[in-house]
Amino acid sequence: MKRNLSEFLSKITDRIMAVGNYDYCPWANKYVYWLKQPIGWFVLAAIASAVIGLFAVPQGWFVCGVVSLVTALGVAWPWLAMRGLTAEIEFDRRRCREQDSIQVTLVVTNRWPWAVWGLLVERGFFESAGEIQSETATTALASVSGWSKTQFTFEYVPPRRGVYPLQAPLLGTGFPFGLWQAHQPIALNEQLIVWPRCVDLKSLPLLQGERLSAVGAFVDRAGHDGDILSARDYREGDSLRRIHWTQTARRDRLIVCERQTASRQMIVVTLDPWAFADQTPQDRILLDWGLRTVASLCQEFHGHACDLSCELNDERQAVPAATAAIQQINDRLARYTPLPAAPKGSITVSTGDRAQMTLFVTTVAGWERLGRSSWLGEIASFHVIVLDPGSTPQNHGQTPPYDFNRAETPQSAVRSTKPWMWIDISEDTSQQLRHQWERQCHDNWSVN
Repeated sequence: MKRNLSEFLSKITDRIMAVGNYDYCPWANKYVYWLKQPIGWFVLAAIASAVIGLFAVPQGWFVCGVVSLVTALGVAWPWLAMRGLTAEIEFDRRRCREQDSIQVTLVVTNRWPWAVWGLLVERGFFESAGEIQSETATTALASVSGWSKTQFTFEYVPPRRGVYPLQAPLLGTGFPFGLWQAHQPIALNEQLIVWPRCVDLKSLPLLQGERLSAVGAFVDRAGHDGDILSARDYREGDSLRRIHWTQTARRDRLIVCERQTASRQMIVVTLDPWAFADQTPQDRILLDWGLRTVASLCQEFHGHACDLSCELNDERQAVPAATAAIQQINDRLARYTPLPAAPKGSITVSTGDRAQMTLFVTTVAGWERLGRSSWLGEIASFHVIVLDPGSTPQNHGQTPPYDFNRAETPQSAVRSTKPWMWIDISEDTSQQLRHQWERQCHDNWSVN
């Protein structure tokens, strides 16, 4: 009984709040939004008291003078205080990933002989759901002593990938009354590049590389590295270190061990350039997970010395085995901006020249556009990873695993209607990506 009454009262309260907060006159917002600032009400009070003093009682002039004096002091003091301040900000490192804790150092120089109180660092570190940057304060400072150079250190956790600050940060104060805030730009020594967060993938599909290399994954071809494949008769030029002495003694002739060789697989990781064009909050979440998926795949293939290329906005960039190469890709992902508009109808996708695997990251809408392409079921090396905001298609979990290197089979018709991986980002996205990736890699090794 009490529970039902509590739910009923909660619904009534929610309805009353909805009615009270409904915008009945949106056209008038630009005329009355100035009243959201405290100084607006003080100006209105000064005008009202002046009208009262003019047409009613003379005491209104006294009220008008007091309100005007407080308003003038509330505007002049912050403005004057900020004229004597300079500030600069720096980060403890140049690059990091999402949700990493960064140490930020703020140095404020006060040229006035008196202390300045109530300082705030605003703008550039947080963003709202809309296009306008939120004014959430990054940190607050109690005071800065007169004729001093003060250093402040605080921790900052970047909420998403990007280049921070997102816009020029400001040092502001509204002391003593908070009627109006004066601001001073903060000098920035260098920007912070925040990479997309990576999901730790611990598997790799079995791909036979076509390019022999000094570094790469070991394949079952005759070479000088890796595990032992077999034993054979000694040939002139073979290293004496590879002699199998047991077999040599048994056969009474020189027998050497045949080892594996290293090769590099050609991989192309592509982010659908047309699937993340919108800028709604849900689309930004999809874009972030698309970039995290691309970053995770690139990190995994790069760690196994594959011949990797990453394609963003139809611009392909090779990723050599050097550490600087993966940093450049992560920098591109941090700065990535999707194309402004998506094409109508079907789309054409580059699958990479001689690529053994093309991984294409897209959304449900992008998958539907791909479904209109007749070539999708004909390319065995093309694999689609679909990011779903929450509506899971029927029977997508029963998608049959198929071989990465298989030739054309009757299952090719299934490929045109089933993606390789389908990830619901409304749940544990990292776990889904890791689980489905390891399942596909396991199935591929089992087949081979």
